[in-house]
Amino acid sequence: MLRHFTVAIVSLGLALSLANLSVFANGGQVVIYDAIPSGATLAINGMNFGTAEPTVIIDGTIILPVSSSSPTQISVTLPTFPSGTYLLTFISNGDGGATSKKKGKSKKGGKLSPKSVGSIDVTLGAAAVPARRGRGPPAVRGSRGCRGH
Repeated sequence: MLRHFTVAIVSLGLALSLANLSVFANGGQVVIYDAIPSGATLAINGMNFGTAEPTVIIDGTIILPVSSSSPTQISVTLPTFPSGTYLLTFISNGDGGATSKKKGKSKKGGKLSPKSVGSIDVTLGAAAVPARRGRGPPAVRGSRGCRGH
């Protein structure tokens, strides 16, 4: 009976340790997994976005209006762009990223931490080809290698 209890406690401790490791493995760095355009909206998925509304910039100069935000997903409104690939830059503005607003100033005296910034290339318009799921063409069988000793 005591052995089963000890095994259960050790297992629980290991599970909690692994959960904490996965949460803090990137040290709070903003991570963008993907950015998916759908009409005039762009969904940005990732982690450590924070709870404060972020700043999202496309093409280096255009600040996009944020429709909704959470620590793992941001939705922004896209203006009309010519088809092409653009650099999307995300800046966390607090709580979950590396900067936090307090009385109008960031925690680091107005400087951004590299952990609060993430970027990804986004393809918009006719150039954007949706990913296909399913089976691709069959693989071509390679030639037979040399026989070993």
